[in-house]
Amino acid sequence: MLNHGEWHGELQKYTKANKVRTIESRWTLVRNSAGQPAAVLSVDTDITERKQLEAQLLRAQRLESLGTLASGIAHDLNNILTPILGITQILPYKLPKDDPTTAELIDILGNSAHRGAALSKQILAFAQGATSDFTALNIGYLLTEIKRFVSKTFPPAISIQVHLPPDLWMLMGDATHLYQVLMNLCVNARDAMPAGGELSLSARNAYLDADGAESSPAHDSSSYVVIDVTDTGTGMPPDLIDKVFDPFFTTKDPGAGTGLGLSTVASIVKSHQGLLQVNSQVDQGTRFTIALPAAAIKSPSPNSEQELPLGSGQLILVVDDEPQIRYVTRALLESHNYRVLTAADGVEAIAVYEARSADIDGVLMDMRMPRMSGATALKTLQQINPQLKAVMTSGVVSVNELSNQADLTIHAFLPKPYAVEDLLQAIHKALNR
Repeated sequence: MLNHGEWHGELQKYTKANKVRTIESRWTLVRNSAGQPAAVLSVDTDITERKQLEAQLLRAQRLESLGTLASGIAHDLNNILTPILGITQILPYKLPKDDPTTAELIDILGNSAHRGAALSKQILAFAQGATSDFTALNIGYLLTEIKRFVSKTFPPAISIQVHLPPDLWMLMGDATHLYQVLMNLCVNARDAMPAGGELSLSARNAYLDADGAESSPAHDSSSYVVIDVTDTGTGMPPDLIDKVFDPFFTTKDPGAGTGLGLSTVASIVKSHQGLLQVNSQVDQGTRFTIALPAAAIKSPSPNSEQELPLGSGQLILVVDDEPQIRYVTRALLESHNYRVLTAADGVEAIAVYEARSADIDGVLMDMRMPRMSGATALKTLQQINPQLKAVMTSGVVSVNELSNQADLTIHAFLPKPYAVEDLLQAIHKALNR
């Protein structure tokens, strides 16, 4: 500074309340009449909020890049899981049925594939944002699956309980996003119980009035499915409860959380026209309550099995760039009375169809393939035959995105990885529309 007469930079300073502030400081050397240094003029600007906004922007940019990476990972993972899941459903017909060990191993393999598929859907939900595919679902199945998952991943000192009534109502929702909501709340509960405790997941039917208070069935109340996620952890003081849903707010140590978990929970619940409340006491625990509108649909019996629709010799063209998927899908369809042709990409699919167009009854085509995309290939095929029945499949494209394909006629969408039930239902639906 003595050489240049000035200096500027950033400093950390403490307020009287002992809070750290980031200061942009400019120092200028003041000389006396003899030219000797006499004083330093300092101009300070508090830039704490600006630095925080810059950090949030950088974090958002990192999350965006991570989302792009996650989408690619989900695509590859779903392509890997699809043949694994298919093989687990073929093996019981190929191996001796009187070997309990073999049956148990196949069951473990299938359950692991389903867990991997659920994980892939969570990754994809993060990568694609808040796009939702609403279907009728029983939240009890989702809570049971979450208990099975967290029981194997949470510390043994945390006991997990699920309480469900036998007549729980159905609701309309996105299963992947609601799974994300419940997992976020369970992870927060785990972090609030470092020494162990009890995590309780419950659901019940309730009638709520316009203010969200429980009431008796009446003309001014509506039916809801109410979900409670309760822990016996450290709890929160009242001054924090109003802030927990703010983006980037977190009570965790730096680097231990993004502060986006509960804001995402609030956003998803809002998109479901639901209600969200939190009650907490220090050293007593926390309860998050989610109320979601019930659907006027009766919940199916968990023991009811739907009969699989069989083919009657129809010829299906299966198009996928993954040879394992082509092989397994062909085996699944042929074992259920279909005939199958295969193609490795869109260009080959067009060549095969031109040669056998009179015989082919439908096409099962992947959306993302090298050389030519599934959408482009299907457009060409339906120019040849506008009546061609098409089932599109993908590990990353959602059914909502397909609605933008105005120049295509898509009769069914099959997300990867798919089970034999989903495959047969999609093919049957397309061929009979």
